[in-house]
Amino acid sequence: MKDCNQCGKCCLQYGATGLSVSSEQLQYWQSFRPDIYRFVQNGDIWVDPETGLKVERCPWLSNKPNQQKLTCGIYEDRPDDCRYYPSTVQ
Repeated sequence: MKDCNQCGKCCLQYGATGLSVSSEQLQYWQSFRPDIYRFVQNGDIWVDPETGLKVERCPWLSNKPNQQKLTCGIYEDRPDDCRYYPSTVQ
């Protein structure tokens, strides 16, 4: 697997659609990362907790200050599809 170069392509291209998450990961988020879990609805991830609509862009992607790089706000607890990108996302 290639090291992250902080281009954001994985999040920009797939972060709002088509990602799956395991039930174990959902349980982990529910128990230990409620900040992430609040964006889960009926097993779908990245649903706006206020509107109930899927977000257009991954809510955890942000610009790295003073650089042209992007960073993941939940990198250590990101979904497996993100962790193993590009091999798991079609």
